[in-house]
Parts: sequence; structure tokens; C-alpha cells
Amino acid sequence: MQTWLDIVKAAIKASQHQLTTLIGEDTDLLILLLYYAEANNRGLYFRSDKSTVPKVYNLSEMKQVLGSDMCSQLLFIHAFTGCDKFPHFQCWQKISVPEICEW
Repeated sequence: MQTWLDIVKAAIKASQHQLTTLIGEDTDLLILLLYYAEANNRGLYFRSDKSTVPKVYNLSEMKQVLGSDMCSQLLFIHAFTGCDKFPHFQCWQKISVPEICEW
């Protein structure tokens, strides 16, 4: 998890100076980006290559749609429903990237 956090923080730092896209196949990266990213960037995107057609998510737009309260609670929600490092409770389902975007 620390490696992912380092990657996310490096992407956020780079986005303060230039348009930045973090490419990954992991929902954990998107959750960390939504939690840590701030509005003062030159463009921060997350590209998911999980599907046959890659999807690119604009973090500023996602944070605006979700709201600051939801973004501040995403780490807990994701951990509670099961992130990749820790199993989820049997009665809960893991949240996927498309489900986050539907909120």
C-alpha cells in the first residue's frame, strides 16, 4: 500500500506543474487519488486499462461530482468493502471504478 501511496503522491505533485495521467489497473489507485488530490493542479487524470477500451477519468470533475465529503470518506468505504490488500466482509461487495463514477 505504501508503494501505491508514493505513486499517487508523485502524480499529484507532478500535476501541480503539468498535465498528468496516472495509468493503472487498480481501484486502490483511484481511491487514493480522489482522497489526496487537491483542486490546484494543471490536470490530473486516471487511466484504467482493465477493460478492452481504456477509460480516462478526470479527477477534478470526479471530485466535484462526488463532493469533498464523499472523497474524504472513500478510504474508509473502500477499506470496509474490501481493498486489494485486505479482504472484505462477507456481507459487503467490493466497489469498482464504474460504481464509484455512478455515485
